Amino acid sequence: MTALLRAALALLLLAAAPAAALEVLVGAAEGVAPEALHATLEAAGYTCVRDLLHGRVHVVPLAPGETVEGACAAIEGLPGVRYCEANGTVRTQALPTDPFYVNRGGAEGQAYLFQIQAATAWATTTGDPGHPVVVAVVDTGVDLDHPDLAANLDSGGINVTDPGRPPQDDDASQSHGTHIAGLIGAVWNDQGIAGVDQFVDLLPVKVLSQGSGTVDDVAAGIEQAVDAGAEVINASFGATGQGEQTLCGAVDYAEQKGVIVVAAAGNTSDAVNGSGRDIDSGDPADAEYPASCPNANLIAVTAYDGGSFNSGWFNWGATSVDLAAPGTDLLSTGDPNLVASYHTLTGTS
Repeated sequence: MTALLRAALALLLLAAAPAAALEVLVGAAEGVAPEALHATLEAAGYTCVRDLLHGRVHVVPLAPGETVEGACAAIEGLPGVRYCEANGTVRTQALPTDPFYVNRGGAEGQAYLFQIQAATAWATTTGDPGHPVVVAVVDTGVDLDHPDLAANLDSGGINVTDPGRPPQDDDASQSHGTHIAGLIGAVWNDQGIAGVDQFVDLLPVKVLSQGSGTVDDVAAGIEQAVDAGAEVINASFGATGQGEQTLCGAVDYAEQKGVIVVAAAGNTSDAVNGSGRDIDSGDPADAEYPASCPNANLIAVTAYDGGSFNSGWFNWGATSVDLAAPGTDLLSTGDPNLVASYHTLTGTS
């Protein structure tokens, strides 16, 4: 339960309408070695440029003018191939920030901590300073110099988008990763805000650049976070209709290593069932991933608005959503070079 409290206040990164993919993700059949599948793909005229999930998924560029449908029709007929899908786009998408839409007269303080009765949990534990839980913030990066975060940041942060650089937040519209990090583990230091977990090891994992990224980078970020020792992965992002098998494969990898993945249910006002299909439309393209993955280690989180479930923007589903938390006007940390040192965001938690 403490792990849930540490991670449950994550806002959502939603994929917008998918753009045409320039690459496909090829899943290997069980027992097929990466080198063997590389050779098979090359014999068919395709080249693997990146391996994911310890050789179980391969990134293959498309030729100019080639479509995902055409490429996958050819690739899925090859021996040793389990699936082929688009390497889709994942990017941040907050709800409108118009004052009367978001602020509703203004938001003061951290009301959400009272709504979730954080003090009751803190009476039991505020975390173990000797063995802090490692929570990977797989997102846009984090402001590494923020005075309300620095003491709780893991020095081994990961930048998938540009491995030669630190995982610094560059999301000029929301400073989303910094906001998420503050909700989970802002330092209790008599300034700014307090995070849900006083003693936590926040591992920044940058998979989005300027608020946008691809499925392969997200999957690689989850994989690298697991390998770096994360115990909880905060997945405040989602994609619809593209890359779900690879995203669920990354959640599979975390499950095999005993790592909890907390994912946002979505902000599209859709009812999503446990099979990943939209209840109203029956269309799997309406489901959010990785929140719709059928894994035992996955906690899908939706939001409520001041005690009400009538906000009209969050996703729900009796067999897919596990937890609801406050999602409106959440005050948290931000990169002052991008937005402000403290600001509010709204979205599914």
